[in-house]
Amino acid sequence: MADYDVQALALATPANPSPLDTYTPAISVRNNGRFAAIATGTISAYKAGVQVFASTVQSPSIAPGETGLATATDDWTPDEETDYVFYGYVTTQLDQVEPNNNLAPVTVEISGTPPPPPVTVPAHRQQHESGGSDQLSVDGLPGVLANAQTP
Repeated sequence: MADYDVQALALATPANPSPLDTYTPAISVRNNGRFAAIATGTISAYKAGVQVFASTVQSPSIAPGETGLATATDDWTPDEETDYVFYGYVTTQLDQVEPNNNLAPVTVEISGTPPPPPVTVPAHRQQHESGGSDQLSVDGLPGVLANAQTP
């Protein structure tokens, strides 16, 4: 076992497939060394063989045998719905095993639009109060109410 060794495992973000949206690309990294390590490196995306994105990546400190994310310092917004190929490279200071530092090329299909924002719903109890958008009636229900109700 090497003292210092980080390995690029997979492209963590964006997933394949993904909608047309903004992403902070990230590489999943494993620390194969005997000491904690910070992974640093680069990530890039290509469309039809032309580079359309490049950024540096960095992880927090990763304990030996653990995995973490080396996240891009820049966000990426694809300019159209198509396939993009991602390449990446991570290393750590004094890295002793170079062959596992390269991320295998990953093709990500970008298609469709991002999901719509969630619908804002008023707080549940306020909806059911007197005058609320969905007020409840307890008329005819069996049992005793916790709070007295005026008809």
